[in-house]
Amino acid sequence: MIKLILTKFSGTPKDISNRAYSIVRSMALDKNAIILKTSMGKPYLEGGEFHFSISHTESMIAIAIAPFNVGIDIEKADRQISEGVAKRFLDGNKSISEWVHFESFSKLHGDGITVGYSKMKSTPHNFCELELFGHKLCVCSFGDLTLQMIQCPKL
Repeated sequence: MIKLILTKFSGTPKDISNRAYSIVRSMALDKNAIILKTSMGKPYLEGGEFHFSISHTESMIAIAIAPFNVGIDIEKADRQISEGVAKRFLDGNKSISEWVHFESFSKLHGDGITVGYSKMKSTPHNFCELELFGHKLCVCSFGDLTLQMIQCPKL
């Protein structure tokens, strides 16, 4: 099961990261849990109790937590994908749905958007796309996609 946490929050990128990491630490039941990053920048919890993925827009943070590798992306539903981005990363597809799917797959894979659109298209994986609060959200995994929305922990 994947736990999904959505919370409204805005601030600097550092503020957003600090808030998201505080939520992850509270889910680990250890406010001092150490969060490290892979060489490609994917955050993980030292000791590997669970896997998590974080995404944000200017007003919303989305976090997916699971006992297996997971990726998440959230964007405003009305976001326009530029022609240049579509050509460079999505083989010309300008769909916001395709973008959140690609971003969440990239985070699942752990190589960022360098993973390549063709790899997403050719690699078996599970994904679930939702539209909530004016945002498109996609969760990707190689495992179960049962989602459980949970309330953001009080910090």
